[in-house]
Amino acid sequence: MDKILVIDDEQAIVEMIEEFLSQSNFKIVKGYTKLDALAFIDETIDLVLLDINLENNQNGGYEICKEIRKKYTIPIIFLSAKTTSLDKVTGFNAGGDDYITKPFDPMELIARINANLRRYKKYDHQKSEIIKFKNLRINRLSRRVFINEEEIDLTQREYELLYFLLKNKGKILSREEILKQVWDHENYDLNVVNTNIMRLRNKLSSNKDDYIKSIHSRGYIIKE
Repeated sequence: MDKILVIDDEQAIVEMIEEFLSQSNFKIVKGYTKLDALAFIDETIDLVLLDINLENNQNGGYEICKEIRKKYTIPIIFLSAKTTSLDKVTGFNAGGDDYITKPFDPMELIARINANLRRYKKYDHQKSEIIKFKNLRINRLSRRVFINEEEIDLTQREYELLYFLLKNKGKILSREEILKQVWDHENYDLNVVNTNIMRLRNKLSSNKDDYIKSIHSRGYIIKE
């Protein structure tokens, strides 16, 4: 389920957007100020809907967009009552990916969101910076792991183990194969694999989703 951050200082608009986006199977995070936007943006957000005129600042949305762009490449769609070509160009120059004028057709908004997400995911897949599985997300550049909004603190070896399992999801991996690929050394005792699998499961268990399955006498698998 893709997660959309909606930032608009008009609560009625935010609630309206939440209603019809939820019906289209999007998860919504709501904010009304610049502080909200910068507090809620994180690795779990897939797209931002951002009003330009925030808190009586006609350029508030542009400023937020520039701040987000310092760290994130996710799609940003501006929502605005401003309709001139100059306003749109300013939005694109600030780092926006799309621009929708108010009032807008909910179906058009959903179509624009889906189009931007498709383009981004294709690009994201090519870069291979982000790996997603269910509500688990790995950022390969920062080597950070998230379940929903919560960052999971993993050791380097636990991270490498999880990455290897995810990279080979759908495939049963023997303890010998895991040991060779993750530890790069066959002289370790095979129990080191079992121990680290157990620790990794415990750290992921707060989500109550058993990502890693044991296959008796054969090894471990993350099922598609």
